[in-house]
Amino acid sequence: MSGPASNAVLPEDLRSVIERIGADLDRGWVSPWLLARAMAGLDAVAPGNVIRVGREIRDAAGLFWTRVPAYQPRGRSHGDVLAGLPGLEYLFLFHADGHFRQAALDRFRGGARNAFAFVAIAYRLNDWAPPVREAAQACAWRVFSQTDPRIAARACVFLLRRSRHWQRWANHTAALDAIFARADVTSHLVEIIGRATTGPMGRLLQAAARQPALDPHLPDLARRAALPVVRADALRMLIAGRATWPMGFERQWIDKRYGLSRRVAVLGGRDIARSCPLEELVALGAADRAIAVRRAAADGLVAHRARLANVDAVIRMLADDASPSIRERIAFVVKERAGAS
Repeated sequence: MSGPASNAVLPEDLRSVIERIGADLDRGWVSPWLLARAMAGLDAVAPGNVIRVGREIRDAAGLFWTRVPAYQPRGRSHGDVLAGLPGLEYLFLFHADGHFRQAALDRFRGGARNAFAFVAIAYRLNDWAPPVREAAQACAWRVFSQTDPRIAARACVFLLRRSRHWQRWANHTAALDAIFARADVTSHLVEIIGRATTGPMGRLLQAAARQPALDPHLPDLARRAALPVVRADALRMLIAGRATWPMGFERQWIDKRYGLSRRVAVLGGRDIARSCPLEELVALGAADRAIAVRRAAADGLVAHRARLANVDAVIRMLADDASPSIRERIAFVVKERAGAS
């Protein structure tokens, strides 16, 4: 086997174990002890690395052959070894031969043991081979419903934002959508979003907003999420009474005669019920330490100024704000009220 590339994702010790498994496969037998070590190593692999790690597993284990090599006429094929050793399906998900990817998916029972395996199964929903996609759909229905919700939530951190861009799986989304909609999975996902101090959690929150299971958690995120962007986005959804999320881009023509156009974002949306009074939400945002959250409150004040009972109190809170854009919003409301009096 060749050594690891300089930009390899797999830890060197885990790659070494998988290479030894590949050597065993050549002989038609795999050590259960080695396989257990590989499985334990994969428990720590970030699910977002599934594509690169999958290639490294395939290369390290030599998961290419479709039949027994000619110089081993009495050896056992990859299919024979897979059928006789539970757990090998976790590696065969990345086999170069679609027949073995399909066979691996058919062997999964029970819940996924880690978020990496969960994402790897979901990734096969977008496999280039239709029979593999069909096997992945059946596997997903079996496995996802039995997976620990904490594991599923860690997988959703990756899948919610990425899976909508997969192009081959239009008829295979139901099993994964059912996971996104589960209240217990959403609770753990919200905990991840709320505690995170780095990362694209604002975009993740928007992707999660497709599902009504998120709605009961929005007030808590608006109050206590560590990242200002999460508090601001949660507050905006609550004040607007509407959740929105990106669905991609479309071309908007400026002048067809000259072929001038621009890409514009396409948003999906749904109405949500506010679980807090509007006045409380705007005041909450106005008192926040982060400019992004106070700006969301100022936007809420402008949008709902005619129906808010605490306009004067919010104006006092934000009139001398450090942000010019917030002061401009407050000045607009003050000027309008002065003209109406």
